[in-house]
Amino acid sequence: MTTVNNTYLLPGQRDVLTIGGLTGTTSGTTNTQHFRVMKGAKSLTVFVPNLATSTAIKLQALTPLDDIDNTQTWVDLNLVNLTDCTLVAMSFADNKTFTIPVTALGGGVLRWACADTQAVSPLTIYHHWNFD
Repeated sequence: MTTVNNTYLLPGQRDVLTIGGLTGTTSGTTNTQHFRVMKGAKSLTVFVPNLATSTAIKLQALTPLDDIDNTQTWVDLNLVNLTDCTLVAMSFADNKTFTIPVTALGGGVLRWACADTQAVSPLTIYHHWNFD
């Protein structure tokens, strides 16, 4: 994750995450490097680019580890629909912008993932953490 200057002086923090094309990082061809929910943030605006081979990306959470030697296990993040107690996948269409309340993200370690490799055409996903 790279933190960049806020060009338009919007209140908050902007992060840049990449899927595919990075070597020597924790990013892969189907997922971004991990990130944490910013302390004090109230919402997250996500700018999803046009995906080369997938139609959506999803959020995944790292399952807590009991031992540092355990293999990392990532699971899809879901919301609970309080109307009928069903799970709703946090999947986001490409070429769109979404604002997510931080209460929907919870805590922990998260990453973005897509079904197909983006190695040929790396993606850049922009986050804007809002504190107001």
